[in-house]
Amino acid sequence: MAEVAAGVIAAEQVVSTTIEGGAIAGYAIAKDTMPLKATITQIARAQEDDNNSLALRRSNHTLSVIGKKAYIFGGEIADKELAPNDVHSITLPSSHDEKADYACYPSLPSEEGGEVPASRTGHAACTRDNQIIISGGRDSTGTDIEEDSSLWLWDSSELKWQKLRPNPTSTSSPTPAPGPRHNHSIFPHNGNIVLHGGKSSSGDAMSDTWLFKSSAKSWLQLPSAPAGSTTNAVLADNTLYTITGSSAVSSEVHFLRLTPESTATEWQTVEFPTNPLTPGPLPRVGAGLVSVTTGYGRLYLLYFFGERNGTVTTTSASASASPKSGEKAADPPLYSDIWSLQLPSLSPVPDPHGSTLSSFTPKPAALKDRIRRKLGYEDGGMTWAEVGIEAGEQVAHAGKVHPGPRAWFGADVLEGGRGVVVWGGLNAKGEREGDGWVVRVE
Repeated sequence: MAEVAAGVIAAEQVVSTTIEGGAIAGYAIAKDTMPLKATITQIARAQEDDNNSLALRRSNHTLSVIGKKAYIFGGEIADKELAPNDVHSITLPSSHDEKADYACYPSLPSEEGGEVPASRTGHAACTRDNQIIISGGRDSTGTDIEEDSSLWLWDSSELKWQKLRPNPTSTSSPTPAPGPRHNHSIFPHNGNIVLHGGKSSSGDAMSDTWLFKSSAKSWLQLPSAPAGSTTNAVLADNTLYTITGSSAVSSEVHFLRLTPESTATEWQTVEFPTNPLTPGPLPRVGAGLVSVTTGYGRLYLLYFFGERNGTVTTTSASASASPKSGEKAADPPLYSDIWSLQLPSLSPVPDPHGSTLSSFTPKPAALKDRIRRKLGYEDGGMTWAEVGIEAGEQVAHAGKVHPGPRAWFGADVLEGGRGVVVWGGLNAKGEREGDGWVVRVE
Protein backbone atom coordinates (compact mmCIF):
# COMPACT_ATOMS: atom_id res chain seq x y z
CA MET A 1 0.00 0.00 0.00
CA ALA A 2 2.93 2.33 0.64
CA GLU A 3 3.99 2.09 -3.01
CA VAL A 4 0.42 2.79 -4.16
CA ALA A 5 0.15 5.86 -1.96
CA ALA A 6 3.53 7.08 -3.16
CA GLY A 7 2.40 6.73 -6.77
CA VAL A 8 -0.76 8.76 -6.16
CA ILE A 9 1.19 11.48 -4.30
CA ALA A 10 3.76 11.63 -7.10
CA ALA A 11 1.01 12.06 -9.69
CA GLU A 12 -0.52 14.93 -7.68
CA GLN A 13 2.88 16.61 -7.41
CA VAL A 14 3.26 16.40 -11.19
CA VAL A 15 -0.10 18.14 -11.64
CA SER A 16 0.74 20.91 -9.14
CA THR A 17 4.23 21.48 -10.51
CA THR A 18 2.93 21.57 -14.07
CA ILE A 19 0.34 24.22 -13.26
CA GLU A 20 2.49 26.41 -11.00
CA GLY A 21 5.67 26.26 -13.07
CA GLY A 22 4.08 26.36 -16.51
CA ALA A 23 6.06 23.30 -17.57
CA ILE A 24 3.41 22.29 -20.11
CA ALA A 25 2.30 24.79 -22.72
CA GLY A 26 -1.06 26.31 -21.91
CA TYR A 27 -2.23 25.79 -25.47
CA ALA A 28 -1.76 22.02 -25.23
CA ILE A 29 -3.72 21.87 -21.99
CA ALA A 30 -6.51 24.20 -23.10
CA LYS A 31 -6.92 22.62 -26.53
CA ASP A 32 -10.10 20.54 -26.74
CA THR A 33 -9.76 16.85 -27.53
CA MET A 34 -12.84 16.87 -29.76
CA PRO A 35 -14.16 16.88 -32.38
CA LEU A 36 -12.05 14.15 -33.92
CA LYS A 37 -11.09 14.14 -37.57
CA ALA A 38 -11.26 11.02 -39.71
CA THR A 39 -9.87 10.08 -43.11
CA ILE A 40 -11.91 7.54 -45.08
CA THR A 41 -10.25 5.42 -47.76
CA GLN A 42 -11.75 2.74 -49.96
CA ILE A 43 -9.43 -0.28 -49.93
CA ALA A 44 -11.18 -2.86 -52.11
CA ARG A 45 -14.34 -3.82 -53.95
CA ALA A 46 -15.47 -7.40 -54.53
CA GLN A 47 -15.98 -8.67 -58.05
CA GLU A 48 -18.88 -11.02 -58.64
CA ASP A 49 -18.03 -14.37 -60.22
CA ASP A 50 -20.27 -16.73 -62.14
CA ASN A 51 -21.15 -19.12 -59.32
CA ASN A 52 -21.18 -16.43 -56.60
CA SER A 53 -19.04 -18.59 -54.30
CA LEU A 54 -16.42 -15.91 -53.79
CA ALA A 55 -18.80 -12.94 -53.79
CA LEU A 56 -18.28 -10.65 -50.84
CA ARG A 57 -21.46 -8.67 -51.27
CA ARG A 58 -23.12 -9.51 -48.00
CA SER A 59 -24.79 -8.26 -44.84
CA ASN A 60 -25.05 -9.38 -41.21
CA HIS A 61 -21.58 -10.91 -41.37
CA THR A 62 -18.54 -10.37 -39.14
CA LEU A 63 -15.16 -8.83 -39.89
CA SER A 64 -12.24 -9.55 -37.53
CA VAL A 65 -8.80 -7.95 -37.68
CA ILE A 66 -5.67 -9.88 -36.73
CA GLY A 67 -2.47 -7.96 -37.41
CA LYS A 68 -2.54 -6.64 -40.97
CA LYS A 69 -5.38 -8.88 -42.15
CA ALA A 70 -9.16 -8.59 -42.01
CA TYR A 71 -11.13 -11.86 -41.95
CA ILE A 72 -14.76 -12.02 -43.12
CA PHE A 73 -17.12 -14.83 -42.14
CA GLY A 74 -20.79 -15.63 -42.64
CA GLY A 75 -23.69 -13.34 -43.40
CA GLU A 76 -26.33 -13.21 -46.13
CA ILE A 77 -25.57 -12.85 -49.83
CA ALA A 78 -29.28 -12.63 -50.78
CA ASP A 79 -32.59 -12.66 -48.96
CA LYS A 80 -32.73 -15.90 -46.93
CA GLU A 81 -29.57 -17.12 -48.65
CA LEU A 82 -26.53 -17.55 -46.43
CA ALA A 83 -22.94 -17.14 -47.50
CA PRO A 84 -20.85 -20.34 -47.54
CA ASN A 85 -18.88 -21.06 -44.36
CA ASP A 86 -15.54 -20.15 -45.92
CA VAL A 87 -13.24 -17.61 -44.28
CA HIS A 88 -12.20 -14.71 -46.51
CA SER A 89 -8.96 -12.86 -45.84
CA ILE A 90 -8.04 -9.36 -47.02
CA THR A 91 -4.54 -8.00 -46.38
CA LEU A 92 -4.95 -4.38 -45.40
CA PRO A 93 -2.83 -2.02 -47.51
CA SER A 94 -0.45 0.22 -45.58
CA SER A 95 -0.15 2.85 -48.33
CA HIS A 96 -2.41 4.29 -51.01
CA ASP A 97 -0.60 2.55 -53.86
CA GLU A 98 -0.54 -0.89 -52.23
CA LYS A 99 -3.05 -3.48 -53.37
CA ALA A 100 -5.30 -5.30 -50.90
CA ASP A 101 -4.45 -8.99 -51.31
CA TYR A 102 -7.28 -11.50 -51.07
CA ALA A 103 -7.58 -15.18 -50.11
CA CYS A 104 -10.42 -17.60 -49.37
CA TYR A 105 -10.01 -20.54 -46.97
CA PRO A 106 -12.43 -23.50 -46.83
CA SER A 107 -13.67 -24.52 -43.39
CA LEU A 108 -11.56 -27.39 -42.09
CA PRO A 109 -11.64 -29.05 -38.65
CA SER A 110 -8.56 -29.02 -36.41
CA GLU A 111 -8.67 -32.81 -36.17
CA GLU A 112 -9.85 -35.56 -38.47
CA GLY A 113 -13.58 -36.14 -38.13
CA GLY A 114 -14.03 -32.90 -36.23
CA GLU A 115 -16.76 -30.30 -36.72
CA VAL A 116 -16.82 -26.95 -38.46
CA PRO A 117 -19.36 -24.15 -37.98
CA ALA A 118 -22.40 -24.14 -40.24
CA SER A 119 -23.21 -21.13 -42.39
CA ARG A 120 -24.87 -18.42 -40.31
CA THR A 121 -25.90 -14.80 -40.15
CA GLY A 122 -26.22 -12.34 -37.29
CA HIS A 123 -23.50 -14.09 -35.28
CA ALA A 124 -20.91 -12.42 -33.03
CA ALA A 125 -17.13 -12.52 -33.39
CA CYS A 126 -14.02 -11.32 -31.59
CA THR A 127 -10.29 -12.01 -31.74
CA ARG A 128 -7.93 -13.39 -29.11
CA ASP A 129 -4.24 -13.59 -30.03
CA ASN A 130 -4.22 -15.29 -33.44
CA GLN A 131 -7.72 -16.77 -33.08
CA ILE A 132 -11.14 -15.67 -34.28
CA ILE A 133 -13.96 -16.67 -31.92
CA ILE A 134 -17.51 -17.08 -33.27
CA SER A 135 -20.74 -17.28 -31.26
CA GLY A 136 -24.39 -17.92 -32.15
CA GLY A 137 -26.29 -16.57 -35.13
CA ARG A 138 -29.24 -17.69 -37.25
CA ASP A 139 -29.74 -20.25 -40.00
CA SER A 140 -31.41 -19.60 -43.38
CA THR A 141 -34.89 -19.93 -41.85
CA GLY A 142 -34.21 -17.16 -39.33
CA THR A 143 -34.01 -19.61 -36.42
CA ASP A 144 -31.25 -19.20 -33.85
CA ILE A 145 -28.66 -21.96 -34.12
CA GLU A 146 -28.67 -24.26 -31.08
CA GLU A 147 -25.13 -25.27 -30.12
CA ASP A 148 -25.37 -25.65 -26.33
CA SER A 149 -23.73 -22.25 -25.83
CA SER A 150 -20.52 -23.46 -27.48
CA LEU A 151 -17.92 -21.20 -29.11
CA TRP A 152 -16.04 -21.73 -32.36
CA LEU A 153 -12.30 -20.97 -32.58
CA TRP A 154 -10.56 -20.44 -35.94
CA ASP A 155 -6.76 -20.43 -35.84
CA SER A 156 -5.39 -17.95 -38.38
CA SER A 157 -2.05 -19.79 -38.45
CA GLU A 158 -3.35 -23.34 -38.93
CA LEU A 159 -6.48 -22.16 -40.85
CA LYS A 160 -8.66 -24.69 -39.00
CA TRP A 161 -11.71 -24.69 -36.72
CA GLN A 162 -12.15 -26.05 -33.21
CA LYS A 163 -15.40 -26.26 -31.26
CA LEU A 164 -15.10 -25.10 -27.66
CA ARG A 165 -17.86 -26.74 -25.64
CA PRO A 166 -18.73 -25.83 -22.07
CA ASN A 167 -18.14 -28.64 -19.60
CA PRO A 168 -21.17 -30.94 -19.37
CA THR A 169 -23.58 -30.43 -16.49
CA SER A 170 -26.03 -32.75 -14.78
CA THR A 171 -29.65 -32.75 -15.93
CA SER A 172 -30.81 -32.40 -12.32
CA SER A 173 -28.78 -29.23 -11.74
CA PRO A 174 -27.81 -27.68 -15.08
CA THR A 175 -25.30 -24.86 -15.12
CA PRO A 176 -26.73 -21.58 -16.46
CA ALA A 177 -25.61 -20.59 -19.96
CA PRO A 178 -26.55 -17.80 -22.39
CA GLY A 179 -28.35 -20.02 -24.88
CA PRO A 180 -28.96 -19.36 -28.61
CA ARG A 181 -29.27 -15.78 -29.89
CA HIS A 182 -28.29 -13.41 -32.71
CA ASN A 183 -27.13 -9.81 -33.11
CA HIS A 184 -25.23 -10.03 -29.83
CA SER A 185 -21.63 -9.11 -29.01
CA ILE A 186 -18.61 -10.97 -27.61
CA PHE A 187 -15.23 -9.66 -26.42
CA PRO A 188 -11.98 -11.07 -25.01
CA HIS A 189 -11.13 -10.12 -21.42
CA ASN A 190 -8.06 -11.44 -19.59
CA GLY A 191 -8.16 -14.76 -21.44
CA ASN A 192 -11.93 -15.13 -20.97
CA ILE A 193 -14.90 -14.19 -23.21
CA VAL A 194 -17.61 -11.65 -22.36
CA LEU A 195 -20.99 -12.01 -24.13
CA HIS A 196 -23.74 -9.39 -24.08
CA GLY A 197 -27.26 -8.80 -25.37
CA GLY A 198 -28.75 -9.65 -28.72
CA LYS A 199 -32.14 -11.04 -29.69
CA SER A 200 -33.88 -14.41 -29.54
CA SER A 201 -35.41 -16.24 -32.51
CA SER A 202 -38.76 -14.61 -31.71
CA GLY A 203 -37.14 -11.16 -31.73
CA ASP A 204 -37.31 -10.67 -27.97
CA ALA A 205 -34.79 -8.21 -26.59
CA MET A 206 -31.99 -9.61 -24.44
CA SER A 207 -29.92 -7.51 -22.05
CA ASP A 208 -28.08 -10.24 -20.16
CA THR A 209 -24.28 -10.39 -19.76
CA TRP A 210 -22.16 -13.54 -19.47
CA LEU A 211 -18.54 -14.51 -18.90
CA PHE A 212 -17.04 -17.68 -20.39
CA LYS A 213 -14.26 -18.76 -18.03
CA SER A 214 -11.72 -20.38 -20.33
CA SER A 215 -9.89 -22.32 -17.59
CA ALA A 216 -13.09 -23.90 -16.27
CA LYS A 217 -14.89 -24.02 -19.65
CA SER A 218 -18.06 -22.76 -18.02
CA TRP A 219 -20.38 -19.75 -18.23
CA LEU A 220 -20.91 -17.30 -15.38
CA GLN A 221 -23.78 -14.80 -15.48
CA LEU A 222 -22.89 -11.16 -14.79
CA PRO A 223 -25.35 -8.32 -14.06
CA SER A 224 -27.83 -7.61 -16.86
CA ALA A 225 -27.99 -4.18 -18.44
CA PRO A 226 -30.68 -1.92 -16.97
CA ALA A 227 -32.73 -1.37 -20.09
CA GLY A 228 -33.77 -3.28 -23.18
CA SER A 229 -31.68 -4.98 -25.82
CA THR A 230 -28.89 -3.45 -27.78
CA THR A 231 -27.29 -4.72 -30.95
CA ASN A 232 -24.28 -2.51 -30.26
CA ALA A 233 -21.80 -3.03 -27.45
CA VAL A 234 -18.05 -2.64 -26.96
CA LEU A 235 -15.48 -3.48 -24.28
CA ALA A 236 -12.97 -0.67 -23.68
CA ASP A 237 -10.60 -0.02 -20.79
CA ASN A 238 -12.06 -2.96 -18.81
CA THR A 239 -15.54 -1.48 -19.18
CA LEU A 240 -18.48 -2.84 -21.18
CA TYR A 241 -20.46 -0.09 -22.93
CA THR A 242 -23.86 -0.33 -24.63
CA ILE A 243 -26.02 2.33 -26.26
CA THR A 244 -29.81 2.37 -26.26
CA GLY A 245 -32.36 4.87 -27.58
CA SER A 246 -35.45 5.34 -25.42
CA SER A 247 -37.05 8.11 -27.47
CA ALA A 248 -36.50 10.47 -30.40
CA VAL A 249 -35.00 13.09 -28.09
CA SER A 250 -33.00 11.03 -25.58
CA SER A 251 -30.65 8.04 -25.54
CA GLU A 252 -28.47 6.33 -22.96
CA VAL A 253 -24.95 4.98 -22.53
CA HIS A 254 -24.87 2.08 -20.08
CA PHE A 255 -21.54 0.83 -18.75
CA LEU A 256 -20.34 -2.03 -16.55
CA ARG A 257 -16.86 -1.93 -15.05
CA LEU A 258 -15.01 -5.28 -14.97
CA THR A 259 -12.19 -6.05 -12.56
CA PRO A 260 -8.92 -7.68 -13.68
CA GLU A 261 -10.38 -10.94 -12.32
CA SER A 262 -13.35 -10.50 -14.71
CA THR A 263 -15.84 -9.94 -11.92
CA ALA A 264 -18.30 -7.08 -12.37
CA THR A 265 -19.65 -4.15 -10.39
CA GLU A 266 -23.07 -2.61 -11.10
CA TRP A 267 -24.29 -1.04 -14.33
CA GLN A 268 -24.34 2.73 -14.52
CA THR A 269 -26.22 4.92 -16.99
CA VAL A 270 -25.53 8.31 -18.54
CA GLU A 271 -28.35 9.91 -20.52
CA PHE A 272 -27.64 12.20 -23.46
CA PRO A 273 -30.02 14.28 -25.59
CA THR A 274 -30.50 13.60 -29.30
CA ASN A 275 -32.02 16.80 -30.64
CA PRO A 276 -30.88 19.60 -32.96
CA LEU A 277 -29.87 21.83 -30.03
CA THR A 278 -27.40 19.38 -28.47
CA PRO A 279 -24.78 17.22 -30.24
CA GLY A 280 -25.50 13.52 -30.10
CA PRO A 281 -26.19 10.56 -32.41
CA LEU A 282 -29.79 9.64 -33.20
CA PRO A 283 -30.96 6.17 -32.09
CA ARG A 284 -30.05 3.47 -34.61
CA VAL A 285 -29.61 -0.26 -35.12
CA GLY A 286 -27.18 -2.21 -37.29
CA ALA A 287 -24.52 0.41 -36.59
CA GLY A 288 -20.83 0.11 -35.78
CA LEU A 289 -19.51 0.63 -32.25
CA VAL A 290 -15.77 0.28 -31.58
CA SER A 291 -13.17 1.72 -29.23
CA VAL A 292 -10.40 3.80 -30.86
CA THR A 293 -7.48 5.82 -29.56
CA THR A 294 -5.54 8.90 -30.59
CA GLY A 295 -2.63 7.87 -28.35
CA TYR A 296 -1.40 8.81 -24.87
CA GLY A 297 -4.16 6.79 -23.22
CA ARG A 298 -6.98 8.78 -24.83
CA LEU A 299 -9.92 6.50 -25.70
CA TYR A 300 -13.14 7.14 -27.62
CA LEU A 301 -16.16 5.15 -28.65
CA LEU A 302 -16.75 5.46 -32.39
CA TYR A 303 -20.47 5.08 -33.22
CA PHE A 304 -21.19 5.14 -36.93
CA PHE A 305 -23.65 4.54 -39.78
CA GLY A 306 -26.64 2.27 -39.00
CA GLU A 307 -30.36 2.07 -39.67
CA ARG A 308 -33.26 4.08 -38.26
CA ASN A 309 -35.84 1.87 -36.52
CA GLY A 310 -35.39 -1.10 -38.84
CA THR A 311 -36.63 0.71 -41.94
CA VAL A 312 -34.37 -0.94 -44.53
CA THR A 313 -33.96 -4.71 -44.54
CA THR A 314 -34.43 -5.87 -48.17
CA THR A 315 -34.33 -4.47 -51.66
CA SER A 316 -38.09 -3.92 -51.46
CA ALA A 317 -37.39 -1.06 -49.04
CA SER A 318 -35.80 1.11 -51.72
CA ALA A 319 -38.96 3.20 -52.00
CA SER A 320 -38.49 4.40 -48.42
CA ALA A 321 -35.18 6.07 -49.27
CA SER A 322 -36.91 9.28 -50.43
CA PRO A 323 -40.27 10.95 -49.67
CA LYS A 324 -43.14 11.02 -52.14
CA SER A 325 -43.99 14.21 -53.95
CA GLY A 326 -45.56 16.75 -51.61
CA GLU A 327 -44.46 14.91 -48.46
CA LYS A 328 -42.11 16.38 -45.89
CA ALA A 329 -38.75 14.60 -45.78
CA ALA A 330 -38.31 12.50 -42.64
CA ASP A 331 -35.11 11.29 -41.05
CA PRO A 332 -33.11 9.21 -43.54
CA PRO A 333 -33.67 5.44 -43.29
CA LEU A 334 -29.91 4.91 -43.01
CA TYR A 335 -27.17 7.12 -41.62
CA SER A 336 -23.73 8.01 -42.97
CA ASP A 337 -22.51 10.04 -39.98
CA ILE A 338 -19.78 9.14 -37.47
CA TRP A 339 -19.88 10.15 -33.81
CA SER A 340 -17.29 9.91 -31.05
CA LEU A 341 -17.81 9.66 -27.30
CA GLN A 342 -14.76 10.58 -25.24
CA LEU A 343 -14.24 8.08 -22.44
CA PRO A 344 -12.96 8.92 -18.97
CA SER A 345 -9.25 8.22 -18.43
CA LEU A 346 -9.53 5.36 -15.97
CA SER A 347 -6.78 2.78 -16.12
CA PRO A 348 -3.11 3.30 -15.25
CA VAL A 349 -0.35 2.72 -17.77
CA PRO A 350 0.36 -1.03 -18.11
CA ASP A 351 3.69 -1.88 -16.49
CA PRO A 352 5.80 -4.33 -18.55
CA HIS A 353 8.03 -5.09 -15.55
CA GLY A 354 5.32 -5.66 -12.96
CA SER A 355 6.39 -2.88 -10.59
CA THR A 356 3.64 -1.90 -8.17
CA LEU A 357 4.68 1.76 -8.11
CA SER A 358 4.88 2.31 -11.85
CA SER A 359 1.67 0.36 -12.44
CA PHE A 360 -0.14 3.26 -10.74
CA THR A 361 1.49 5.93 -12.94
CA PRO A 362 -1.32 7.94 -14.61
CA LYS A 363 -1.74 7.91 -18.37
CA PRO A 364 -0.76 11.17 -20.09
CA ALA A 365 -4.42 11.69 -21.02
CA ALA A 366 -5.50 11.28 -17.40
CA LEU A 367 -2.82 13.72 -16.28
CA LYS A 368 -3.95 16.30 -18.84
CA ASP A 369 -7.58 15.91 -17.73
CA ARG A 370 -6.64 16.54 -14.10
CA ILE A 371 -4.76 19.69 -15.07
CA ARG A 372 -7.69 20.90 -17.19
CA ARG A 373 -10.06 20.45 -14.25
CA LYS A 374 -7.72 22.41 -11.95
CA LEU A 375 -7.61 25.22 -14.52
CA GLY A 376 -11.40 25.29 -14.78
CA TYR A 377 -11.73 23.53 -18.15
CA GLU A 378 -14.08 20.64 -18.86
CA ASP A 379 -12.17 17.38 -19.34
CA GLY A 380 -14.56 16.19 -22.07
CA GLY A 381 -15.30 12.81 -20.51
CA MET A 382 -18.58 11.15 -21.63
CA THR A 383 -19.37 13.86 -24.19
CA TRP A 384 -20.38 13.40 -27.84
CA ALA A 385 -19.13 15.17 -30.96
CA GLU A 386 -19.64 14.46 -34.64
CA VAL A 387 -16.43 13.38 -36.36
CA GLY A 388 -15.16 15.59 -39.17
CA ILE A 389 -14.67 13.47 -42.30
CA GLU A 390 -12.02 13.91 -44.97
CA ALA A 391 -11.78 11.76 -48.09
CA GLY A 392 -8.63 9.66 -48.42
CA GLU A 393 -6.89 8.45 -51.55
CA GLN A 394 -8.36 5.46 -53.35
CA VAL A 395 -6.38 2.26 -53.32
CA ALA A 396 -5.58 0.40 -56.56
CA HIS A 397 -8.66 1.63 -58.39
CA ALA A 398 -11.02 4.53 -58.79
CA GLY A 399 -14.02 4.47 -56.49
CA LYS A 400 -16.31 6.37 -54.17
CA VAL A 401 -14.88 8.73 -51.57
CA HIS A 402 -17.34 7.70 -48.84
CA PRO A 403 -19.16 4.42 -48.11
CA GLY A 404 -22.48 6.28 -47.93
CA PRO A 405 -25.43 5.36 -45.73
CA ARG A 406 -25.36 1.71 -44.74
CA ALA A 407 -26.15 -0.74 -41.93
CA TRP A 408 -25.59 -4.36 -40.89
CA PHE A 409 -21.98 -4.38 -42.10
CA GLY A 410 -18.89 -6.04 -40.66
CA ALA A 411 -16.41 -3.88 -38.76
CA ASP A 412 -13.45 -4.15 -36.41
CA VAL A 413 -10.83 -1.83 -35.01
CA LEU A 414 -7.44 -1.59 -36.73
CA GLU A 415 -4.28 -2.93 -35.14
CA GLY A 416 -3.08 -0.19 -32.80
CA GLY A 417 -6.62 1.14 -32.30
CA ARG A 418 -6.35 4.27 -34.47
CA GLY A 419 -9.18 3.44 -36.83
CA VAL A 420 -11.68 0.88 -38.04
CA VAL A 421 -12.18 -1.41 -41.05
CA VAL A 422 -15.68 -1.67 -42.57
CA TRP A 423 -16.91 -4.19 -45.14
CA GLY A 424 -20.22 -4.65 -46.94
CA GLY A 425 -23.68 -4.18 -45.44
CA LEU A 426 -27.00 -2.88 -46.75
CA ASN A 427 -27.28 0.48 -48.49
CA ALA A 428 -30.29 2.82 -48.47
CA LYS A 429 -31.93 0.83 -51.28
CA GLY A 430 -31.63 -2.42 -49.35
CA GLU A 431 -28.90 -3.66 -51.72
CA ARG A 432 -25.89 -5.54 -50.40
CA GLU A 433 -22.54 -3.82 -50.77
CA GLY A 434 -19.24 -5.58 -51.49
CA ASP A 435 -16.63 -2.95 -50.71
CA GLY A 436 -14.10 -2.31 -47.97
CA TRP A 437 -13.16 0.93 -46.21
CA VAL A 438 -10.67 2.12 -43.62
CA VAL A 439 -11.58 4.99 -41.30
CA ARG A 440 -8.52 6.46 -39.55
CA VAL A 441 -8.93 8.95 -36.69
CA GLU A 442 -6.69 11.71 -35.37
